[in-house]
This record gives sequence, structure tokens and C-alpha cells, in this order.
Amino acid sequence: MSRECPSVAELIAAVKSLTRATDGTFQTAWKDSFIDPFHCCEQGGYIYIDLPVPSPLTRAFITRAPKGATMNQRTAGPNASIDLNSPGINQNNVILVANFHTHPLAAVAPVNGSPEPSRSDMENAYFRGVPGIVVSRSGVYAYGPERRESLLNPKGYPASVPQGPLNFRLVVQNPPGPPTVVPGLQWPEGIPGARGAVAEDEGEAAGSDDLGPAGDVIEVEWSSEGVEYGDKLVENRRYECPYITRKTTIGSLH
Repeated sequence: MSRECPSVAELIAAVKSLTRATDGTFQTAWKDSFIDPFHCCEQGGYIYIDLPVPSPLTRAFITRAPKGATMNQRTAGPNASIDLNSPGINQNNVILVANFHTHPLAAVAPVNGSPEPSRSDMENAYFRGVPGIVVSRSGVYAYGPERRESLLNPKGYPASVPQGPLNFRLVVQNPPGPPTVVPGLQWPEGIPGARGAVAEDEGEAAGSDDLGPAGDVIEVEWSSEGVEYGDKLVENRRYECPYITRKTTIGSLH
């Protein structure tokens, strides 16, 4: 019998390179979020692990989503957004266990960005059936369902789950955890976040046949071109359909 999928806290505890301060998965996405000293964008992607779920869990596979819309990080503007509707991976015997994205805007006037998961982030997580992760100046937040429950359609999103509490959990606080400041690009540098905390062409999996050291992260290139998905979600929109089952052809990629 397969073990259950990990929660975000269990995933981070087992795969240390997700939160490595210099070149970890979350730090890399954070650095990529800052285009120049005036502009930024949300970055994110998808986290997969081996299936059957191993014990102990020692590695994760990462695919990146297209970057979100460019924003001015010094002035007020439209809501930030990123498309996390198209998970996929050129790798067999894996399962999607979480998605992640950044919230790079500072929580100061006139920008007034939110370091925490938004209401639509949390609603979308239940609709997608997997926990979500937000990386911001306050640290790393988990939200949505505690863990993925269904093993069906392992490379994509499972059926939606009933909407639970719209709350979030700070699983890695900054400091001391990531993300660290991106000098010369992040504005303003070192600004406090919430609660006073300082503040991805198709390809084959690189080294996918070799077990890396404990806590290894393997980056896998992915393109969703030519793949049809069902209902599209946008991270800054609210949806009133937490019980709808997603219709998708991603199962053909297994």
C-alpha cells in the first residue's frame, strides 16, 4: 500500500534544498521574481515526488510555470497574478504534491502588497486538490488542503476537494529562513513583511535515474503546449465552485 502524500511541512522538512538559502528552489524563484529595480513578477511552479511515495522521502522534482504578469514594484497597480493551471512533467512514477508561487510586492505604501496567501489562492487550492505554497518577504506559507489525498491523475491535479477553512500556516519564518534579499533588484531591500518579519521546451529529467543525496531537488523542464486543460483559474479571481471536478486530458501524459 502506498504511503500518503506529504504535507507542506513534511515536504520541506524532508527535502532541505527546497529552502536552501543560496540556490534553493524557493530562493531561486524569489530571485527570478525581480526583473529590474522597478519591475517584478510572480514566479512559481509545481513540486513532484516519487510514486509510490518513498519512506524516507529524499528528493523532489520541480517544474516551473510561465512567469506572471510584470508589475511595477514601487507603485500601486493591478492585482498580481500567475497561471498555475498547467502542471506536468516529463518523468514517470511521480506525483504532484504541491504548487508554489511568490508574492514579491512589498507591504508598504503606495504598493501595499500582501505577503500572505490571498483568498483566491486558498479557494483555488481546494479546487485543485493539492496544497499551495506562497514565498514572500515573511517566509514560506502553506495553505489549502493539508495534503493531496487522491493518487488518481498523479501528474496533474486530482478532483477538487470540499472547501475547508480559508486560512494559512507560516511554515518557514523569515528570518532565519528564505527568501533572502535580492540586492540591487528588490525594492525596498530588507523591508519588514507581515507580522514584523524581515524580509520555470520539453526535456528529459536531469539525472532522474540516479538517487541524489538526501533532500535533493531535481529540476525538470516542462512545456504545456498542445495539452488541453479544463477550467482555468487565475490567482487573483474568486471562484464559487469548490466541489466541481476538473475535466482534463493530462492523464494522457502518464
